[in-house]
Amino acid sequence: TFVDGVYIGINPGASLDTFDLAGVEVLRGPQGTLYGRNVTGGAVLVQTADPSRTWHLAVRGAVDGPVDGGRGGANLTMSGVVSGPLSPDLAFRLAAYHNSDGGYFRNRPTGGKLGKAETTVLRGGLAYDSGPLRLVGKLEYTKTDGQGAVGQNHGLFARDSFDVSLDNPGYIRGKAWFGSLRGDYALGNGKITNIFGWRKYSQYTNNDIDSSPQFLFHSKTGLEQEQWSNELRWAGQLGPELDLTMGGYIFHQDVAYEEDRNLPTSTPLTFYGGGRQGQDTYGLFAQGDWNLTDALTLTGGLRWTREEKDAAVTFVRTRAACS
Repeated sequence: TFVDGVYIGINPGASLDTFDLAGVEVLRGPQGTLYGRNVTGGAVLVQTADPSRTWHLAVRGAVDGPVDGGRGGANLTMSGVVSGPLSPDLAFRLAAYHNSDGGYFRNRPTGGKLGKAETTVLRGGLAYDSGPLRLVGKLEYTKTDGQGAVGQNHGLFARDSFDVSLDNPGYIRGKAWFGSLRGDYALGNGKITNIFGWRKYSQYTNNDIDSSPQFLFHSKTGLEQEQWSNELRWAGQLGPELDLTMGGYIFHQDVAYEEDRNLPTSTPLTFYGGGRQGQDTYGLFAQGDWNLTDALTLTGGLRWTREEKDAAVTFVRTRAACS
């Protein structure tokens, strides 16, 4: 997954509500020449809307009421966008989104709702556009606070039912900062592009792993990640039949993870494990499209990648439960 041209290094936090988008592209794999070795199956390119030189204001709201005789809670969504010029060369964009999910499932032991969550996204951007140079910078903050995963124990309930029975509703708490700065400079028959990205993400969960009304297996997790990347490339035409893209890429991230596994015994027992990982990736790439005829194009490319990882993984040991 790429957001505004920035590769998202881990899956957690990458699947969230989206709004105010300019477009989404789903590229059939493999796409490893231009996007790296982790896109054998394809790439999803998400592009948020840029600041506009003309004034734009949009407000949306939606309410989904309870379903199936009141099993689910109400789902409220609100969003707003304002964008416009600050000067002939400078434009801004501010956007906000909030979703309040009342929970789709009903917990059989208590009758309460499960799956409740609150998600808020705040985004701001500036764009400078003058002559051959265009700069676009964006900063986004996301916060999620809700109940834990809603699991169904298939030993107790039929798979085609919505019956759930948890003694631990749990929680999920996530925060993310995401920033990008893109520069485009028209040069001859092509364009030089530089994309810098930064992301900081944290997530803490508490889940009922056995998904039963008894305390059999609960788990708490903590995850923190920070990444930055930079890509510099040139894309243009070398003659009427050949389109060429070439450039370099660097990526760095640090990931830390911990987990408490709580099992029932005569005395409460907690097993703890986790670790840290650092990653540095470097790449050089080139791809050419040779238009042989109007109906036939020959594409060839080459990418060199070097990746370094270091990890420190703890053994599982007993300790006091994490907060």
